[in-house]
Order: sequence, then structure tokens, then C-alpha cells
Amino acid sequence: MRCLSCILVLSIALSPAGNGWGQSVIEVPASFAEDTARIHALTRKGKAVVFQDPDSALTYFREAMSLAHDELTRAATAESRSMAGFAHYVRGEYDLALPLFIESLNLFRQHNNEAGLSNSYNRIGLIYLIQKRKEEAIAYFRKGVRHGKAASRIDLQASANFNIGLTHDETGNYDSALYYLKIALDQSRESVNAQLILMSLNRTAKVYFHQKQYATALAYYDSVLHHPLYQSNWETSFAQAGLAETYDALGQHDKAIEAGLQSLSLAKEMNARWDMLHVAEILARSYANSDRYKEAYDMALVTLAYKDSVFNEEKESNLNYIQLKESELAKATLEKVNAVQAVKLERRNFQMLMAGVILLSLVGVTVALYSSQRQKTRLNRRLKSVNDQIAQQNDDLRKLNESKNQLLSIISHDMRSPIGNLRALLTLARQGHLNERERSVVFEQLEQNFDAVSATLENLLQWSRVQIEGTSPNPEPVRVSDLVERVKGFWDPALREKSIEFHYAGDDHIVHADPHQLETVVRNVVGNAVKYTPTAGTITVEAVKEDGDVGIVIRDTGIGMPRSIRENLFELRKENQRPGTSREKGSGMGLMISRQLLEKNGGRIEVASEEGKGAAFTLWVPAQ
Repeated sequence: MRCLSCILVLSIALSPAGNGWGQSVIEVPASFAEDTARIHALTRKGKAVVFQDPDSALTYFREAMSLAHDELTRAATAESRSMAGFAHYVRGEYDLALPLFIESLNLFRQHNNEAGLSNSYNRIGLIYLIQKRKEEAIAYFRKGVRHGKAASRIDLQASANFNIGLTHDETGNYDSALYYLKIALDQSRESVNAQLILMSLNRTAKVYFHQKQYATALAYYDSVLHHPLYQSNWETSFAQAGLAETYDALGQHDKAIEAGLQSLSLAKEMNARWDMLHVAEILARSYANSDRYKEAYDMALVTLAYKDSVFNEEKESNLNYIQLKESELAKATLEKVNAVQAVKLERRNFQMLMAGVILLSLVGVTVALYSSQRQKTRLNRRLKSVNDQIAQQNDDLRKLNESKNQLLSIISHDMRSPIGNLRALLTLARQGHLNERERSVVFEQLEQNFDAVSATLENLLQWSRVQIEGTSPNPEPVRVSDLVERVKGFWDPALREKSIEFHYAGDDHIVHADPHQLETVVRNVVGNAVKYTPTAGTITVEAVKEDGDVGIVIRDTGIGMPRSIRENLFELRKENQRPGTSREKGSGMGLMISRQLLEKNGGRIEVASEEGKGAAFTLWVPAQ
């Protein structure tokens, strides 16, 4: 099944699953190299034809798995098992696919193979998506993104982001779907993964179809069918089915039937059962819409036959049972790790006991030397502790002095200069030396100077409040969407002035934090994005939930930052006072205060940015 009720779209990276099986060195028999070479060769052959002929691909994968005769060769078949599961997935045999996905996941987990883990989490997430357990599916896809990053594999990240977009499309969140599909398409092109490019184009067409933008959908499907570098029976079948569905919606039923028959022929050739079911449903509808009721009836019977082979209670029960066993296996693995740790602890305690006995046996003959040495050690330790305290105090004093100097510089420059300008402009206005046009310019400058002084003063007051010992937040439930809406309203004038688009994507979440302090943090970070985003740019805010925390992700298409600034971004440094894209000024205090306030609320802040490629700030806050 490519998705729940629409088109086959599965994100799968076909490059090797990783760069190795961990760092430990194991002595292996001479035959191991020959066996693993055959396993990898058979797996490569299967990958080459899995989108064209999944039956032949399965033959290669099964032969590779049959070569596993011990723990080492079984580990080498992890990718073969994962790809065999994928071949079953293409054929619509989900209950046969899931056990293979879980087997490969456990093998990759044992050997710390990040790329393999990314693929496995991604594929298991698709089984959850089939069962309409969409929140669990997205959680697995996000794990796929994380492990893809850990493996430094852009194609694996593209694969998981694609599936997140697919899930948003299934839930009717079309803006979020297009957002993640755009990321997946860009990453697919960067990694030169032609299969993922076609999949991203196909699914984007599907989203536009759901939005009734039929001309755009047709254009995307056509780009798949005429892609200059790569063709895939799987994606061609998908695109033809999409054309059939779109033409039928436009009332062009003859074209719909022609495209649908081509899609059905390819699906049969691949024995892709879900695809056959999907296009048969479209053809039955198109025949009926064109008053060809005999063909519509025949195709409806075909649809029923396909549906029974793809979906039935036995398969659903098998999937639930397999997922339960996977959870039990994960629990058993954790218990095994704990048992091993307990044995190690017992061994360590025994060793310490024996060392104590030996030490006591030597006390009688070495008591004088031991006492003297112990006294000396105690004095040296005390002296070192005092020296460490003095060094720490000196470092704290140095940092405090640097902060004081920076604050005095801010007050003398960022506030004295605007206040001086305010006085001069008011004097000119009072003396009547200005005509109407000049007064308009003066008042505009007055407003800008007032905003500059107000922003600097607000940051100084926030900073001083944070430094007061005993200051603590008053947490309460805060709805993220309402918070973002207030912050957007605050920055609306600046957004309009720079023609910046502002989008909020993602599910609504409630966090537990001080509402005023959290709003200050989000306002400062969004203000930073506005400041460094050029005219006609884009700012996107998304809320995601992970491990009991909610991440408020603020992305911009601005100028980004070099590594030298990123590493010291939350300190009061001169280089952090860069002017904005419209020469906006700032003190550099906003982000420093934001981190302090967020930490007081039990949160943290993460930054990802490269010069010229925008920035992404993630504010992690405890969920309600």
C-alpha cells in the first residue's frame, strides 16, 4: 500500500544502508568475506529491479538471506531482510513485510548502524500509516530523520520528510504536506536520488489534486512521465493513475480510462496489489461517469477481488500481533541490558571487596607510611580545591566585568545616540524650521528612534530581572497556536514593511511554562528572524512533540550566520550586534535573555544555520 486510501507513495533510499557495522574488531573465519560478498551482491541485484519486478527482487533477497549460517553472516543480511520487506510492501503484503522490517531494525540496532536504523524506522512507520495510526507513524518518521542526520545521509532525511508530508496530506493538512514535500524534493535533488525525486513530484501532484488545482496536478504528473534521467514502473503506474483520477474529475472520461488502463497494466506486471486495487476503483468510477455501465460493473467486481487480497481481518490481526511482539522484544532487550549491567556491578563490587581485604592485610606493616601519605594527600586536595575555587571566582569576575563593559557600551551607544537624535528632532520641530514634508520625515525618524530605545530598554530590564536571585517562573498551560498568533500580531508592522510571509504549520500543542516569559522568548527569536530575513522572504513556525517536550521550530530564509557567530550566539559579544537586512540595529541581548528565560522554564534552545542558507531555532518546552 502506498498510503491509506490514495496513491502508492513510499520513501525508500536505495543506497547502501550505512558505512559499517560499528567500531569493534571481531576475528572472523576466512569464509566470512566470501559469504558477505555474495550477500551484498545479491542484495544489489534485488535493489536494481525492486521497482520494476518485485517478484524477481524477492528471489535475490531470499537467496541472500539463505546464506546466513551464524551470527556474523546473519548481521550481514540486515539490508537484504529490510529490502525483502519492502518488496512485499510493493506487492501489498504488509503482514509479510512488517516482520522483516523489525528483524532488520534489531540487527541494525545491535551494530549501531545509523543509516539502517533510519530506513527501518521509516518503513515501520509506513505500516502504522496503513493502519491509520498517523501520530505513531509520524513519530517513527521523525526517528528516521534523526538517524539519517546521524548517518550524514541526505537521501534518508529526504525519505523520512517525504513520508511526513504524505501523512499530512492524508490528514488534510495540505500546507504542511507541501512544506515537507518541498524539503524532500530539494534533499532528493541534492543527493541525486532519482527515485525519490519522482516520488516527491508524484505526491506533490496528489496534494494539488486534493486542493482541486487540477492543472497544476496534471503538470506535476506529466513531469514524472517525461523525466529525462530516470523512469520507474512503480512511479509511472502512480502517475498514470493520478492522470486518470484528475481527468475524471475534469469530465474527460475517455482520457481517464486510457491512463487508468496503462496504470493497471503496469501494476499487474509488478504484481502490486494495492496499486491494482486503487486504479481499478478509478476505472470503475470513470466507466460509470461515461455511461459504460457494463465495463463499470466488471471493474467493480475486479475491485472487490483485489480489496479482499489486500485488506482483511486476518492481515490486520497479524500486523497488530507482530507490533505487539516487537514491543515485547524491545522490552526484553532492555531487560537483558539491565541484567548485564547488574552482573558487571556485582563483579566490580567483588573486586572492590577483595582489594579492601588485601589493603587491610597490609595496614599493619605500612600504617605509618599510609598515615603520612594520607595527610599529605588531604592537604594537597584541599589546596587544589581552594585554587579551583579562586580560579572559578576569577573567571566569574572576568565574565561579569566583560558583561558590565558591554552593558555600559550598549547604554552609552544604543541609547545615548537615539535619545540625542530625539532631542535634536524635537528642537527642530518646536522652532518651526520644518515644512510639512520635512515634518513627516522627522516624525518617522522619531518613531524609529523611539522603537530603538524602547527595544533596548526592554531587553535591559529583562536581563536585570533574570539576574535577580530568587526570580522564578509561574508556569501554567499555554496553547502554542495562541502564543504564535500574539507574537505574529506584535511583528505584523515589520513583516508588512519587509513583505515577509509568515506561516504556522503543525498540530496544536499545549506547553507548561510561564506565559509572559515564553512569549518574550518567542517574540525575541521571531524578531531575530525578521531582522535577518530580506524583503519578500519567508518565516515558518512549526510545533512538534517529542519525548514529553514540545519543540517550537522557527525557520527563516534569511542570511544565516557563520560558525564563528553561531558558536557564541548566546553571549554578549560585539560580533552578535550585526545590522539586519534593512540596516536594523540591535544590542545582541535578545537571544542571551531568551536562553536564560527558557532554561528557567525547564527548556532549552537549539540552533541550526549556515551562512546564506537561513536559520532554524528550536525552542524545547515541557509539554502539558
